[in-house]
Amino acid sequence: MENHLQLIEEIISLIQTVLDVPKKSIKYTSIHDSESSQLEYSRIPTICKALIKLIKKERNVVLYGDLSTKSKLPSGYKPNAKVQAFVGMPLIGQNNVAAVIFYVCFDKKQSFTEKTERDLNIILEKSSRSWNRAMRLIYLEKEISIIQFENRDIKNIIEAAKIGSWFWDIENEELTISERWAEIIGYTVAELEPVNYNMWANLVYPDDLVIAEKAIESCFLKVTKFYNVSFRMIHKRGHFVWVNSSGFILNWSENNTPLYMVGSHIDITAQKRFEEVSKRNKWHLEEVQKITNIGNWSYDVASKKFQYSESLSDIYKASEKKSFDTILDSIAPEDKAFVQQAKKDCLAFGNPFEIIYRIKKGDGDFLHIEEHGFAVTDDMDNVTNIYGTLHDVTEKKKGQQHLKLLESVITNTMDAVLITEAEPFDKSGPKIVYVNQAFTEMTGYTADEVIGKTPRILQGPKSDRKALNKLGKALRNWESSEITIINYKKNGDEFWINFTVTPVANENGWYTHWIAIERDVTEQMNTINSRILINTISEIFTIEDTLEKSSSLALQKILEFTKYSYGEIWIPNWTNKETTLIASESINAFGNSFKSLQKKEIFKLYDGFQGHILKENKYHYLNKIQENKLFKRSGKAKTAELNTALGFPLKSQNEIVGVLIICSEKNLPESTAPRILLSELEIFLGKEIKRKSLEIEFNEAFNFAPDIITISDNKNYLTKVNPATTKILGYSEEELLSKPINKFIHPDDQNNLTEQREILLSGKPIYNVENRYITKSGKVIWLSWTATPSFRNGLTYSVARDVTEIKKNQIELNKLNAELKNRSEELEKRNEQLKKIAWEQSHQVRAPLARIMSLIEAIDMLEEDEIVSNEKALLISNLKNSSSELDQIIRKLVKKSTIK
Repeated sequence: MENHLQLIEEIISLIQTVLDVPKKSIKYTSIHDSESSQLEYSRIPTICKALIKLIKKERNVVLYGDLSTKSKLPSGYKPNAKVQAFVGMPLIGQNNVAAVIFYVCFDKKQSFTEKTERDLNIILEKSSRSWNRAMRLIYLEKEISIIQFENRDIKNIIEAAKIGSWFWDIENEELTISERWAEIIGYTVAELEPVNYNMWANLVYPDDLVIAEKAIESCFLKVTKFYNVSFRMIHKRGHFVWVNSSGFILNWSENNTPLYMVGSHIDITAQKRFEEVSKRNKWHLEEVQKITNIGNWSYDVASKKFQYSESLSDIYKASEKKSFDTILDSIAPEDKAFVQQAKKDCLAFGNPFEIIYRIKKGDGDFLHIEEHGFAVTDDMDNVTNIYGTLHDVTEKKKGQQHLKLLESVITNTMDAVLITEAEPFDKSGPKIVYVNQAFTEMTGYTADEVIGKTPRILQGPKSDRKALNKLGKALRNWESSEITIINYKKNGDEFWINFTVTPVANENGWYTHWIAIERDVTEQMNTINSRILINTISEIFTIEDTLEKSSSLALQKILEFTKYSYGEIWIPNWTNKETTLIASESINAFGNSFKSLQKKEIFKLYDGFQGHILKENKYHYLNKIQENKLFKRSGKAKTAELNTALGFPLKSQNEIVGVLIICSEKNLPESTAPRILLSELEIFLGKEIKRKSLEIEFNEAFNFAPDIITISDNKNYLTKVNPATTKILGYSEEELLSKPINKFIHPDDQNNLTEQREILLSGKPIYNVENRYITKSGKVIWLSWTATPSFRNGLTYSVARDVTEIKKNQIELNKLNAELKNRSEELEKRNEQLKKIAWEQSHQVRAPLARIMSLIEAIDMLEEDEIVSNEKALLISNLKNSSSELDQIIRKLVKKSTIK
């Protein structure tokens, strides 16, 4: 119940974010009877009941921005002055029925956008899935509650066993698990998302998966009614735990296929360990019984008869010789003399004996035998019988050798070994009784310094209290436990340690000591934390808008991780002649002091420590920076008491994009520098700075470009537009993103748009494609598009220029060319006419001219004496010249009369 009420509160918070209304104004009601689907109308204002009924019927988001418009009101709704606008959203439960309805009544009219409706529908979809999972878990808990109620003993067992529950929606491939289910293997439910069959299968120990799946299959095939199997699962920390999983099919479909399966998980790791211990104890008991009750022999001196118990036949199975004398032949040659002497003394003088010797078996192996014997005498003190017991102490001898070997291993192992008393569990804790040399090398403490004290001397401010509490709980339950925490060396240095603590019992089964195997995992944890740091920096550069803010936050995380006091990032400016400080951060008083002395500094490109790194293009370590001339700000470092500086070039594709410098007040040797982390940041942070710079440049170009720039998806919707797009088309960004692109295209260009989309969907770009768009004001404009698709993300990137004026000028030019062509044809016709007239006139003029010239030639041919006088000759000459001149004029006239 608590889970789904918490879910309702989360949904209300989401609705509040979308609608920007007070939380108390968001109401909800639920369907109390899923069969009749009746609402709790007692909680709903009368004026809203018709609207709630509509939501229940439609099972969708309902928005009414103006309830005064009668034509759009739901059936049965009566307008009321108190409610001017309304928003409602259902939660869809099982069988596609509204389970809970959320609603908000407004006393003023509202303007709801399509984005508002879209966001509410997203909340509806995701919240409905979460609701159904919560309901399935509640159903499962109710089923368990019924079982518990019916059988109190079972309830007590379930509670004591800390059962984890699960519910499997087989048809929809959804698995719902309880927090205890996840806790058994070291996780939370959230860490295991998505929770499904594959998640479970991946966590089952590979060798056991076939067994578990076969048990499930038997239920599916109705071979067995109940599913019950034990298998190992992989814990979050890498070891495995034993789980007993049981369940049954809850519902079957009409086709006789399983729909739902319900069950439980029980951690039986401790039980399995107990079984192993029990087996060992049973074996020891059998051995003891053999020694005390059956492992005996007797020798009758008079009859020389040797008898022994059945269990001892294994010892002598290699030999058929069963007489007292010949049995000695099985004894190892090196031991035979003192064994014979002991038995001779017993036979002769009645001396008891306790000896250990070896006998050789048929396979060549030796057994170590511990033998006790004593003599029985008569009244005359003559030995009549000898009785003895034999104990095979081969394993004991091996154990002693093993203990010696183990002692050598513990002494020389690379892992630290620490042994404490079993108790007490009070504030001081169990005291240390032994540590090996590896412990001293790991922590700096010698054995004399820690024996008699508790392991708490290794703990400090950053030791995980939650993990230590978990360890304390396990100790009090006499259970093994494994944790990984931060401990502290003798010199105060932090280090990560993973250790396993196991109880050790004596021969009576009483726990006497704890043994801890400890391993320094600082390097592994630093690697893990480095990954986390890099992921965090990536998120920062993704979320933040500016390069300066991103760099500052990333720098803060780097300092927190490395424990350095102060850090800064420099980048070359656009002239590539200077470096600019874009971020500086500090985490303690030393760093704060140095930062307070800093200003918005600019250095020449290769000046100072950062310039030296740029020039050399490699990592540099500086000690005593207060005196080092390479550190130009040594005076400020002296004031702030900083001593050590590390610098790294930041690179992107072999291009140096900046310099990272971190400083510490400590005189740190170069060997302690976090080189591995910083070498990773050298590339990673460089790429992030380069990416953020390009992103900012792109956004500036995108936002300030005079031409249209858009990004669209393969469903023909715009996903992003620049300001120029809204300015040219007159629509808001929200309007442009809410409708398909073809809604803005001129009807005559729709086919052209379809053809171009097919080209883009095939992966080919388009260039300078022109089509007409209709602006919000109704104006038709011409746009020239160039676009290229991206198969990587399914988006198309486009640029368009407004060519409306160019198109108008082109149309006007075409019109003028047509008019010019018409006039040219008309002039050609007139030219032909003039040419014809000119030829006719020239012909008419030239005929009399020809006669004049003929007359002149005739006169010219007369004899001189025939010339009447000089005056006439002059007259003829003039007539001749005038005729020639007239002929030239006519020729020119004809030539000029042709219009070109």
